[in-house]
Amino acid sequence: MFDRTLTPEGWNVGQIPNAALDILSDQAPQPEATAGQAGATPRASRDTHQHPRLTSSHGDLTLGGDGTLTVSYTRSFDKAPAVVLVPETIAGQGPVVLTYEHIKSGALWTGCKVTGYKAAPVTVAILGFVVNAFGGSAAGAKFSLVAVASSQP
Repeated sequence: MFDRTLTPEGWNVGQIPNAALDILSDQAPQPEATAGQAGATPRASRDTHQHPRLTSSHGDLTLGGDGTLTVSYTRSFDKAPAVVLVPETIAGQGPVVLTYEHIKSGALWTGCKVTGYKAAPVTVAILGFVVNAFGGSAAGAKFSLVAVASSQP
């Protein structure tokens, strides 16, 4: 038990056992895992801990005059992230097809270059089918981007 005596400086609660202090961890929290796991050590996170960010998201992006835009992620990735590009639908404009190329800096993936094309119906005369083909640059097209850390080992 603790020694609880009143002194001129205030209450003396004696020495707090080391076990009470040892339960708090000074380590950063582990990142999210595909399959959850029980902890292996009897530790607790401090109230100011932060989990690592798994995503980089960007909204309201606009392709430049050449139909491209280079995007720097809000975090770097140690493996190629999964990238989702969502074009904004604008009244009076046809559909847009967006593609991307990863950008690496050393061993880290730090961004991507997005290229947009207007999708235009084109009639193939021989077979009579209508297919979507690229109909030129989609300069000025708006889109959102989400990059997610890979869950593969």
